[in-house]
Amino acid sequence: MSLTSPARSSRRSEARFATLSCAAIAINVLPVWAGAIAQELTADRLFPPAASATAEATITIEGKLPQWPLSVWCDRSDITIRAAEESGKLIVQVPAEAPPGVAWLRLHDDKSASALLPLLIETAPVTVATEPNDLLTEATRVELPAAIVGKLEKGGDIDSFSVAVPAGQRLVVSVMANRILGSPMDAVLQLTDLAGNVLVQTDDTRGLDPQLSFTSATDGQYLIRLFAFPKDTNSTIGYAGGANYLYRIHATTGPQLDYVLPLLVSAERAAGGNGEADAAPLRPFGGNLADNTPVRILPPTSVSPPIAVAPPALGWFPLTLAPPAAAIAWVDLAAEDTATLTSLPAVVSGHIEQPTTVKKLTLPLEPGKKYRAHAFSRASGLSVDSVIAVVDPTGGAQLARNDDTGADRDAKADFNLPAAAKETAAVELRLSDLVGGHGYGHGFSLFVGPIEPTLRMTVAADRFRVVAGDKVEIPVSIQRLDGATQLLRVVAEGLPAGATCEAVTSEAKGDSSKEVKLTIQAAAEAAGMPLRFQGSFRIVAYPAPAEPAAATSVAPLAIAVRELGDGFSLADPWLTISPP
Repeated sequence: MSLTSPARSSRRSEARFATLSCAAIAINVLPVWAGAIAQELTADRLFPPAASATAEATITIEGKLPQWPLSVWCDRSDITIRAAEESGKLIVQVPAEAPPGVAWLRLHDDKSASALLPLLIETAPVTVATEPNDLLTEATRVELPAAIVGKLEKGGDIDSFSVAVPAGQRLVVSVMANRILGSPMDAVLQLTDLAGNVLVQTDDTRGLDPQLSFTSATDGQYLIRLFAFPKDTNSTIGYAGGANYLYRIHATTGPQLDYVLPLLVSAERAAGGNGEADAAPLRPFGGNLADNTPVRILPPTSVSPPIAVAPPALGWFPLTLAPPAAAIAWVDLAAEDTATLTSLPAVVSGHIEQPTTVKKLTLPLEPGKKYRAHAFSRASGLSVDSVIAVVDPTGGAQLARNDDTGADRDAKADFNLPAAAKETAAVELRLSDLVGGHGYGHGFSLFVGPIEPTLRMTVAADRFRVVAGDKVEIPVSIQRLDGATQLLRVVAEGLPAGATCEAVTSEAKGDSSKEVKLTIQAAAEAAGMPLRFQGSFRIVAYPAPAEPAAATSVAPLAIAVRELGDGFSLADPWLTISPP
């Protein structure tokens, strides 16, 4: 791809409840943590999975909806949803000033709730693919700029779109399918002429999602074609499809935001503070961007990380919150391969420009301290298959090396000065690509700093359900990283009247150091009325033996989250207390 560039404690946004008729896409089948309840809401998918400010959107739900209307919770307060008269349909309105990104919805009746469901918010008009459009002569005509949404409905399906590109202008096309939407597809993207000659073909640009760009020499009509193979390979030979093969295509000859550097942002800046903002300018990368294109950060919500946007450019990019630190040095290797850091922690960002590129950083290390270097690229959808090596520049001894940590293949290396060292000394950190990958998409950010004890808590589901008069057990996984030994008091906060949960203690060692189980007991009734509840709560760890009354004055050590993928996670799981 040949695009150019001009030279998450997260703060939660206001969430909203509304009793509406609604439904959604089911991305994952999650466990049921209480006895089965008859007539449970099941929402398999929402189509189209996008809405824009240019038109009121009608969303169709496929699934089983035993009650109508339903209710909806949304992590964004700027999106309006109302029920259509027809069962299984929603009307979505996006205000003209709404920034692009994703709104996360949860749908529920009085007995059950859906998983969190993404609704893409677009600034360009949404065009829905019309079938048939497999053949060149059947292509759906699209006016640019456009957000095209569709579904590869069956095996062998190919979706085609006709676009006009004036002479000298560059067409930029970007697909989102496996990312965010969770489609089980490995998409292939083509640009052809009207005779079917393939001018550009690409796949796996952002993870499994493809992108392309093409500059037209003459005024021309071109075809954008999309087909897919299954994400998980099988014995079938041919193009794949199915009810869950959803996609969204951005197509434009105007500005398009692909990603920004650095990939990390401080919690202060993400929440709207200035802090070290002047030392960490966000550089946008994409197609047809002006040199002075400004980047804006949307604050995180209870689900979303900070989002970078660059109005009026099409597109948006999720950022990663940097580890908490009193001060971070932000270093931009825009046109250099070497840098000398005078303080740590630091975030260093740049590109692997050539197959032989090695970024070399001189770091000051204190004796007796352990340090970590963590590269970010694959986890953010970019392409660097990173290798980190740390060497002693005086004798050339290698102090650490790593080329893979986890499925995303982002390197992470721990290192320190030799035990005999008595004073601060410099080491050299080298960052390269394992297989010589290089170019536009090979952007990275590198966090380097002292290793600090860290606690991490996760839950196995984003929602839990209990029948009034019964109880539900919630396993909470605890990771004590890098020497964290704090005794913890784990509590559930935000429960409704009539629901109780005893705090549990997580010891520094033993089984409870790795997992505890909270039990929420739901009364049969509260204030003389049958107990019913739909809403969020939070699982928090405080330093033991902090009591609930003191919790408001004691900072939590960890908040349990449910990872959703692609940089999104939920800090507030959902609780349903349903009738017997």
